[in-house]
Amino acid sequence: MHEQIEDYLHYLQVERGLSANTIQSYRQDLQEADAFFKTQTKSIAEIDQFVILNFLEQLQQQRKARNTVIRVVSTLRRFFQYLVQF
Repeated sequence: MHEQIEDYLHYLQVERGLSANTIQSYRQDLQEADAFFKTQTKSIAEIDQFVILNFLEQLQQQRKARNTVIRVVSTLRRFFQYLVQF
């Protein structure tokens, strides 16, 4: 999933013109998700709603702020939409 993340971040920077700080936030969110997903699945194709819900549950158990969890949900939604589109 690392390659897909880097492609997505490049797209956000070049095509969407997002700031370096925004890109860094997306990178952190996606890398944390990727690390979790690797413990649950063997490939990106195996990531389903249950794996994502388990990840979000873990964030809540870590007592992440509500706004952080909302941002992560948004980041993941946009990332997976990008993967489907491209």
